[in-house]
Amino acid sequence: MIDKIEKYIIDNNLIDNGDTIWVALSGGADSTCLLHSLLGLKEKFDMTVNAIHINHMIRDDEAIRDREYCRKLCEELNVALEIRNIDVIRFKDEHKVTLEQAGRIIRYGQFEQLNGKVALGHNKNDHVETILMNILRGSSSEGLKGIKSKTGKYIRPLLETSRAEIEEYCLDNGLDFITDSSNLNNEYFRNAIRNQVIPLLNDITHKDISDNLLRLSRIISEENAFIETIADMKFNDVVTVNQKKAEIDNLKINDIDKVIAKRIIRKAVLQVKENLTDIEHMHTLDIYNLCRNNLTGKKVNLPDNISAIVQFGKTIIYKEEMYDEIDVILNIPGETEIAGRKMIIRTTLQDHFEKQSVKSNVQYFNFDNIENEVHIRTKNDGDVIRPYKGNGTKKLKKYYIDRKIDRFKRNDLLLLAEGNNILYIFGLEYGKEYIPNQDCKVLKVEFLER
Repeated sequence: MIDKIEKYIIDNNLIDNGDTIWVALSGGADSTCLLHSLLGLKEKFDMTVNAIHINHMIRDDEAIRDREYCRKLCEELNVALEIRNIDVIRFKDEHKVTLEQAGRIIRYGQFEQLNGKVALGHNKNDHVETILMNILRGSSSEGLKGIKSKTGKYIRPLLETSRAEIEEYCLDNGLDFITDSSNLNNEYFRNAIRNQVIPLLNDITHKDISDNLLRLSRIISEENAFIETIADMKFNDVVTVNQKKAEIDNLKINDIDKVIAKRIIRKAVLQVKENLTDIEHMHTLDIYNLCRNNLTGKKVNLPDNISAIVQFGKTIIYKEEMYDEIDVILNIPGETEIAGRKMIIRTTLQDHFEKQSVKSNVQYFNFDNIENEVHIRTKNDGDVIRPYKGNGTKKLKKYYIDRKIDRFKRNDLLLLAEGNNILYIFGLEYGKEYIPNQDCKVLKVEFLER
């Protein structure tokens, strides 16, 4: 079987000569076989083979058993082993995710810290299970490709090796392995697919469905590669990526075939989220419908705090974050430091002023019309402004909408305010009643870099 694994490694360009490989070692048959077989190929690829074991601290005695088994195995095989102990349940509770999600986030977080490639023990059965799970989830064609042989630093040398072949390899080579009791718990989706659904489908069809599902996966992969090529060609014309958000031009994407448009949307999500974990076809379709309907203010929420909202002809995909609210009383006269903005505001009182652009770092205001403390801050509910060239008073929110200021910039813009009355929107607008004249005392405000 080791020849089969070697061929798969070469055919899929998984390992280069001189690589450092970290085997994700759980103590199960898959990872035990993986470690042993890579050691058998060590000289062939002139590689360094290490192991890492993540103790999730869930199953008490079993977790200790797994850890000690991995320690003993690596001692026998003369392999360097790193053990990481992480409280997965605590992480799950703190981050409001499922136990499976917490385990995956922690594992990959630890793997990212390693220098070198990480070899994972996914096998042919896992591949089939993933394809079927994605079918049942209503996945896009991307999901029907199943598990990739290589993703960044992660490689899967056993992906065409069945679980039966792996267990036979362990038996032939005198390798003990551990069976995780949680693998028998059919409350987990994958376990139910493995232990109940696939055996039932095999009984109904009177054959092993694995080969048919893998054939489907290969066909989808070939067609998917063509779609990817077209989507890549059109992406930059339709999507603008900046400041951790992706802006889709709704008019342009609505002129593109739906299949290609949805693939472009997934690529846009990837730019913001940095992965497509838990992004299902329904999420892509929700964003596609936002683009089609093009109704400003309409919004959908995606997993991991990702959202999409329509703003003035664009659908913006972004990560929901808490913006730093700023509210500092301006020292008049004097200097005021704005933490987090690398800014100092210097104010003086004088009898004259000079005409300035609204974008200038020096501004002048009618101090006689200021009756209360002046704050430098971000927006508040109830804010109003009398635009310099407008008539009457507007709610700040309405002013922003009329000026087509997107919600991201609104949260970030600094204001000079007296209560809810706006003196100045930084770089954008004056409050009419605060414009200085020849007879008033003048407040000079300088915005200086710290």
